[in-house]
Amino acid sequence: MIEIFSNEWPCDLSQETKLQLSSIAKLESNLVDIGIGPDSSLLRGAVYIRRGQFSMVLPSGDGRTTTGYLLGAGEWLSGLMVSNDQTSNVGATALSDLELVYFPHSKLFPMFQKNFELYKWLSAIQANLQLKVLQTAVSYLHSLEARVVYFLFDYLRTSATISGALPQLKLNQSQVSEIVGVTRPRVNQVFQVLAKAGEIEIQRGTITFLNIDALGRRLDNVNLEFRDPRTEIAKRYTDL
Repeated sequence: MIEIFSNEWPCDLSQETKLQLSSIAKLESNLVDIGIGPDSSLLRGAVYIRRGQFSMVLPSGDGRTTTGYLLGAGEWLSGLMVSNDQTSNVGATALSDLELVYFPHSKLFPMFQKNFELYKWLSAIQANLQLKVLQTAVSYLHSLEARVVYFLFDYLRTSATISGALPQLKLNQSQVSEIVGVTRPRVNQVFQVLAKAGEIEIQRGTITFLNIDALGRRLDNVNLEFRDPRTEIAKRYTDL
C-alpha cells in the first residue's frame, strides 16, 4: 500500500476511499510504463505526480507546429474514461526525473461499480486538468513573450525549492520551443530580452530567476482567470 497524504488528494474523500485507492497504487518512474509515450498516449487509469515535470504536446495536422502544456509535482492526470481504449496523438516528454503514483485501470475500474465516491475523485481530476488546459490555451492568445514567461512560472511552480538559493530551472530552448509551439530562434529572442532586463540568467541547460517580481509583471496584462502561477510562487519567494 502506498500512502498518499491527505493534502495531496484532488478533493475531499472518505478515509475508506483513500485506503481503497492507496491499496492498488503503484510507484512508477517512466511515462511509458503508464501508457504515455513520446508520440502517442493511452493512459488507462489515473496518475499522481509526486516529483518532477513532463510536457504533454499535441502536433498540428501537418506536424509543423505543436501546442502543449506542463504537468508537474502535486498534479493529477487521468484518462477521460478510466477504461478508455482509444489512443491519442498527444505525446509526452519527461523534463526531469519523475516519481509517479499510478492507479491502473485493471484494478481501478471494478472499484467504480461498488464505490460511487470514485466518480467524485475522477471528476475532480478532470476539472483541475481542464482549468490547466484552458489557462494554457488562453495564454496562446497573447504575445510570444507572455507565453514563454507563463511557461517559466508554471514550471517553477511545480519545481522543488532550495532554501536560500535563487530559483533555477534545468531547461533548454528546445523543450520550451516544443511546448509553446515556436522555433528555437524565436524562444532565444525572448530569453535575450529577459536576460538583458536582468530578470533571468541563461546558462547551458539552466535558467536562473534573478528578479521574479519584474518577470511576473510581464504577465499583468495576460488573462489568468483560470490559474495564476505567480500566486503560489509568491508564497515561496518574497525577496527576489
